[in-house]
Amino acid sequence: MDESKLQGQPRISQVYLKQFGCKGNDEWWISIYEKENDCIKNVLIEKFTKETNIFDLPFDDDKLKRHFENQSSLVENHYRKIISNITNQKRLIKKDSTDRAGENMLRNYFFSR
Repeated sequence: MDESKLQGQPRISQVYLKQFGCKGNDEWWISIYEKENDCIKNVLIEKFTKETNIFDLPFDDDKLKRHFENQSSLVENHYRKIISNITNQKRLIKKDSTDRAGENMLRNYFFSR
């Protein structure tokens, strides 16, 4: 697998943050409160809370090293639909995923706890 050694990984999903942001000049922005300066600033969502390799696991193999991030992206791809169904129907349903791998991953994630 051709993974870069240094990768910016946001602590908070960009898909999630877009619910609170706005789009301007083809980029997504979010307003944040800076407590130290007692002011509100607009920051790019793609740079907000980003840290280098924060979710990398301690393995030499790149596929294993980025396993958490890769699995999280499966959920992130279906985030809007999942949240909408949970909010409106009060449950997760099979139709929340269009592909079998994603469906199985979501089922394991939510129901194995």
